[in-house]
Amino acid sequence: MNSACQRVTENCFSLVSFCGVNFQSAWHYVELVPRPPIAVAAVLTVVAGLGVRLLWNGPVSKYLGDAFYTVLIYALLLLIWPRLRPWVVALLSAGLSWAIEFAQLGGIPAVLQPLLGSTFNPPDLLWYAVGATAAWSAHTLWALKRPPG
Repeated sequence: MNSACQRVTENCFSLVSFCGVNFQSAWHYVELVPRPPIAVAAVLTVVAGLGVRLLWNGPVSKYLGDAFYTVLIYALLLLIWPRLRPWVVALLSAGLSWAIEFAQLGGIPAVLQPLLGSTFNPPDLLWYAVGATAAWSAHTLWALKRPPG
């Protein structure tokens, strides 16, 4: 594993440990979440985020876009680790969104600015939490309504 991937993995482990969670118990969800619905959710999230930007202008589209950004991170984390518990994925997705936002204080390379942004904006932190909460809620409801086995 290259050093950048290793650092990201270690930071994710540290975030979960910092929250007082036994990583081994947090890692495994009750059952494997199938990847095809997660991939569809990720694509729909991108479509919704782009649609919001096309339909509206101003703070509504900006802040909904922030929330959708975190929902997309949530879906991508589930694609990588489909057995994670919903609350763990929510914490990780919000944490990664916050880390990217705070990284903007130090400057994001120009080539990454279209994806990661360039200007720190404190209200974005709230909307990342809203996105993580929405994704957690949808994931939890899906898991509760899914027939066992």
